[in-house]
Amino acid sequence: MIARASTRYFPKDVQSRARGISQHSFTEFKAADSLRLADAALDEEIADYPTPISGCDAQYTHLLAERRRLRDAQAALHAEIFIPTPRTLTPGSGVESR
Repeated sequence: MIARASTRYFPKDVQSRARGISQHSFTEFKAADSLRLADAALDEEIADYPTPISGCDAQYTHLLAERRRLRDAQAALHAEIFIPTPRTLTPGSGVESR
């Protein structure tokens, strides 16, 4: 299945990079692109923030926590998914042969 209709809210460059991929891949692509844009906006907001007083600025601390959440979400989106099976119970363990 090729993703077509759900591209109308994304800029033309995003649409052209997403042509010909499955709906699942397109959804992952949109999520990654949205996280990247949010991370860039948050980095800009942090860079423009006035110098905080150490340990006293709750809003600055919140911005740093949001940046950590965004980066964790990006890492989780690109992480390899492990699904345990009776033959492979833990990540990295070899496949049991019988």
